[in-house]
Amino acid sequence: MAINLHIPLPIHLKTSGKAVILLHGFCEDGLMWQHFAQELSNHYTVIAPDLPGFGSAPPLPGITLPNMAAAVRATLQNLDINQYVVVGHSMGGYVALEMANQQPDALLGIMLFHSTAFADDETKRAGREAAINSIQQYGARPFLTHFFEALFTPRFALQQPDMVQAMKQRAAQLLPQTLTDVLQAMKQRPDYTHQLADFNFPVGFIAGAADTFVPWQKTLAECHLPKVSSLHILPDVGHAGMLEQPLQTLGMVKAFTDLCFLLA
Repeated sequence: MAINLHIPLPIHLKTSGKAVILLHGFCEDGLMWQHFAQELSNHYTVIAPDLPGFGSAPPLPGITLPNMAAAVRATLQNLDINQYVVVGHSMGGYVALEMANQQPDALLGIMLFHSTAFADDETKRAGREAAINSIQQYGARPFLTHFFEALFTPRFALQQPDMVQAMKQRAAQLLPQTLTDVLQAMKQRPDYTHQLADFNFPVGFIAGAADTFVPWQKTLAECHLPKVSSLHILPDVGHAGMLEQPLQTLGMVKAFTDLCFLLA
């Protein structure tokens, strides 16, 4: 059964049919891509959905990364979009990799934006389990406070308090069950690195030198695996380079997307 996702940004149709899908990360929504979508829509069809359970999209029962990917694919099929480049931030990158696992011929490229094809290691799994226990015991607020403190560099959080506060306020509306279900799904996701070498499309990587969620060293350990890849490491940037360095990262996404369509 097709699952429709809320799409918070306009869909700008182009006769070329070239489409870019922007997938947000955990505790985020499609609005975080607004400035990217506005610029990229001058060149492509741009879809920035709220993933199930986030933003205005209703949650799925027993949510998993495969059914999140299936929901995005169903939305694209409803829009008659059959081939596309996917840019996935953090959790959105995991969903993008699962989309490629389900239907590789539809993908023209994947950009892992502060994301990774590696499965969680023991330390990361333990951290997710601790977060699940905290949410179940104390509610979502303490977890979200810690999450957003770690998402950005302290410098950016001081410079852009209104932006950070707006994201916190939207995240505060998330259901605790959605948070724990998705944490469990990310904890259990498989290792996709073996697939990177088999992809017949480019894979891009953007990493932050100050990112504590996906350290740049992990990105460096996988970026050589695809047949065609690009790598950018952003100095003094945490886990949200599209907000901390918007112009620079927008240029990276545009150049990568152009490459994908050129090679398609």
